[in-house]
Amino acid sequence: MKFKYQRIAIFYPHKGVEYSNPTLDVLFEQCRKSAIEVLLFSPSFRNNLVEYSNLKHYFHLYSSKEKIKLFLKLFLDLRILLILFLKKPDVVIGVDPLGLIETLKIKSNTKIGYFSFELLFYDEIEDIFNQEVKSLEVKASLNVEFILIQDLMRKKHLLENNEGLSKTIKTFLVPVAPREILVEKPISPNRVVKLIFSGSFAKWSGVDFILDMIEKDDWNSNYHVTFHSRSILENNNKYILRINELKGNGKPVKLHLKPFIDHDTYCKYLRKFHIGLALYFDGDSVYTGKNITKIGLASGKLSTYAMVGLPIITSDNELIEGMLRKYSFGELLKYNDSLTEKIDNIVDNWSQKSDAARLFYKERLNPQTTMQKLLLN
Repeated sequence: MKFKYQRIAIFYPHKGVEYSNPTLDVLFEQCRKSAIEVLLFSPSFRNNLVEYSNLKHYFHLYSSKEKIKLFLKLFLDLRILLILFLKKPDVVIGVDPLGLIETLKIKSNTKIGYFSFELLFYDEIEDIFNQEVKSLEVKASLNVEFILIQDLMRKKHLLENNEGLSKTIKTFLVPVAPREILVEKPISPNRVVKLIFSGSFAKWSGVDFILDMIEKDDWNSNYHVTFHSRSILENNNKYILRINELKGNGKPVKLHLKPFIDHDTYCKYLRKFHIGLALYFDGDSVYTGKNITKIGLASGKLSTYAMVGLPIITSDNELIEGMLRKYSFGELLKYNDSLTEKIDNIVDNWSQKSDAARLFYKERLNPQTTMQKLLLN
């Protein structure tokens, strides 16, 4: 099988790419198998992607309002231009608005791709910084030849909020999901039902909602909830304090505060549970508003639960509701719904919903086939 590219450059403006972005993990693995070299520019000081011998990591700054960092960024920008001149990648990929903006520095005959995971909506931008980011994102989009996005709904929102992209642009639909990892099906619940919340501790991720439900007197004491943070938190974090207080009052809650650094270990850990919680509510920042409530197939949390075979309780959104009707992999939760009732419904049909979750992953979420097409076209 002959692939189109021999070398790819990626501008990734977030830290922790080795764990936080399963789509890129799939891309790196596919590139390794196909002997495609990857040049990764990210703000992480350390490269934990040691298993990818074909990947070269370079530290890079993406934006800063501090003058000292502006001088450092100028130096790093010049270094990038030299690296790209010497390496001559076949394609340069910008990830999210800040990553795409970096491609404006590149000569016009270079092929540019845009991987969109974070949507920036015009009607939610209030500060000058993000107004400038949006303007530059649109400008950089004029040079983009293809996009990677998670589903048609998110593509529609991206095009409506970025006039620099052609309506007919070549598109690769790749849900945010890990590559398939073969793990045994979770063991069905008996008396105790173990639920897992995994991810960011914030109001938009549903932590407040879940804790409010657990705090109520009618919470079923056989429904045990573990809260796993994707990042290291301080001991005085308000969520840690509240969870420990609930635990002290006899509520069935636990904390797991050690982040995982690879998907294999994380998936094996998830097998200990029976139900996954993947909730998304409107937040108070430009990236936790519609970008979250219209998350569609951009939830790596939901995809990973499904791959492992955990039935899922997830939020009401215009795409997932239809998927749930077809696959019946869990329960849809609206803000005024009873979480306990949703758990009850899953427990009554746990085995069927577990099998349905795995089928949902295999048929709609598995990213590997589409990623291979991206490298071939």
